Amino acid sequence: MHSNSVVVNSPAFSIEHIHSRSMTGGEVSEDLVNSIGNLTLLTLEENVRCGDGSFAKKSPFYKKSSLVIAREVAEKFEEWNKKAIELRAKRVVNDIASIMLLGRELA
Repeated sequence: MHSNSVVVNSPAFSIEHIHSRSMTGGEVSEDLVNSIGNLTLLTLEENVRCGDGSFAKKSPFYKKSSLVIAREVAEKFEEWNKKAIELRAKRVVNDIASIMLLGRELA
């Protein structure tokens, strides 16, 4: 492990489906719902409070999240649809690639 690594207490966090799994259909397929562009992190407590529902219902909870990754979803997107999920997937993958490249430079 690198000296600049961060250990996360994973039981304290939960993977949140931004577009609810119970609302699949139409332009948002099950594959898209389970893709990285439609996932974010919340604390377990935040996820329980957020519950299940539409983006419009969940967005206020994301805005108040203690995690930047969740707040950015609410700040950068006014609606959540196929286009938003695909755009966010590209951003997340680019962020991950940047982190991995930085890690190699530090090694």
